[in-house]
Amino acid sequence: MLVAAPLLAACGKAEEPLIPELKGRWDIISLHKLQEVRGTVGSAARQPDTSNNCAVSYVTFGKSRIVIRLLGLPVPVFHVIDTKVQGQRVILTGGMEANSKPSESGKLELLVRNGEVRFDDLIDERGRSIKYERIPDGHPLRSKGANTLGEAMQMFLDLKACKA
Repeated sequence: MLVAAPLLAACGKAEEPLIPELKGRWDIISLHKLQEVRGTVGSAARQPDTSNNCAVSYVTFGKSRIVIRLLGLPVPVFHVIDTKVQGQRVILTGGMEANSKPSESGKLELLVRNGEVRFDDLIDERGRSIKYERIPDGHPLRSKGANTLGEAMQMFLDLKACKA
């Protein structure tokens, strides 16, 4: 039963999407880039198969949170308190913790267009952009090529719609 519990939890009812344009699963673009780099190092003639990434890892946008699923395991990235749509820009108020108070929450700004989602900005509770804040030396994201919070967020939130 302990082995089946995560599988049963993953098969639960899908959460209502944040906005209709963000319905379904979203493919993480940075995974394609990592596969391309690995493919060119091993063999110039062999192209990596990126058509099946959504079966293994993807992002979903629910009314209450953004979740990355890595090998089927859900990892909440952002808990949503409020959503505003201004044209192509989606502004999410919330935080990394589920019980964020509105006075302690920041804003995550995304651009949604042409079947893609792009990270745009990260605003702290004081209203300042923190996307250019440096990630500390030795942090695991540094080895993946991210030097700032914005670059780290792009790794997870630059997305394209999964193929049906």
